[in-house]
Amino acid sequence: GLSAGSLVDRRNAEFLRAATMFSCQQPCVCEADELRCSRSCPRSRADISRQDTGEICVPPCRPQIRHFARYSASPDQPLLGMPLREGGLLHLSKQDRFEPVIFHLYVNGFAFSTADGFEASVSLSPFSIVRNCRFQSGDCSHLKSFKVALYERDLCCYFAVQTLGEREAEDERFDWVMAISQSILLIADSILPPYSVTCEPNKGAPWTIRRLMAGYLVHLTEGDSISVFFCELQAHSDGESHMLLYANDSCQAPVKDISITKCCKCFGVVGINSASFVIDTSYFAAATPSSRKLWLRALNNVQVKIANQAPNPSLEELEHYRSAIRERLSELHGNPETDVREKISPRALLSTLSRKDELLAATPEDVGKKWSVFRPDMAPAEATLADAVPVDKGSPTASKIF
Repeated sequence: GLSAGSLVDRRNAEFLRAATMFSCQQPCVCEADELRCSRSCPRSRADISRQDTGEICVPPCRPQIRHFARYSASPDQPLLGMPLREGGLLHLSKQDRFEPVIFHLYVNGFAFSTADGFEASVSLSPFSIVRNCRFQSGDCSHLKSFKVALYERDLCCYFAVQTLGEREAEDERFDWVMAISQSILLIADSILPPYSVTCEPNKGAPWTIRRLMAGYLVHLTEGDSISVFFCELQAHSDGESHMLLYANDSCQAPVKDISITKCCKCFGVVGINSASFVIDTSYFAAATPSSRKLWLRALNNVQVKIANQAPNPSLEELEHYRSAIRERLSELHGNPETDVREKISPRALLSTLSRKDELLAATPEDVGKKWSVFRPDMAPAEATLADAVPVDKGSPTASKIF
């Protein structure tokens, strides 16, 4: 039988396929890497074997890259296609009261309008989250409310359903938050290549010999800019591990090296159907909640080994770790031998950025307009079964995948 996570992913996929009937911009093609290492990387048998000391030899030469595709995560991008869902909701205004609005959900964001003519639109990103919430006092405390948040900025839009009945209000809120969360997943899917997680080192890049798992992730780079990198989690060595970010799966051009120690904070961003997670101050988003969970468990297990001062793994031990991850992949996707992930959206739902776009300074009026519909996070979130599954804590008895 299928696991609960697989059933949720399948339900999400069915919904998202139905949402792809829209017109939008042409897909982005990542810039080809033109940079090469000034020195040739050694490719002798020592690169993929153990030295006399018993240590795995990793070539020190790693070429660098400066150019890679960037997308805008700004909330003021144009909404695409026709609304996927429309209806009446209540919106928490700046006057701290809920007022009726007509809410339109699009494939890449939402818009709402009031009876007095006020209109607003918000484009979502892979790092947006939606959660049920409640207000503890006042006239709003009895409403079934939810918030759409930009996690990294602690800004929210608050909405509530208008249905009077308790059960009907709960069901309607569930439908809205599920639909919004699936639009967020579709945005990530639209910019991620159709490539699943792999555990195999790249034969053309001998420095990947310590690879545990690797795959494409969305990464929040700076400001409103996000990029897609091929991310590789390496096994622990000498008390630390590394998450290497490459421009593509050829792994010839490392862009960033994130050091992982026992003190790093690795956690999932809690939200309904959330696929994003954090490594210290670095934000990532996977294609699905199940993929996010796999990354976090692998990170957690690496930290456990570092905390327990485990010796550096041999090639045989590395293969054992990879086999455990492949087993998890088989549970999630059914076929761990293929590197191809089923892609739902064929076109990017985010605007591409050039370096010139990033360097253009926004005026204070532009900044104020961009964030005008958001409020600081102020209502506690409700714990729901649809929220992210917590990751096992770093302890010797924690559930492990390797």
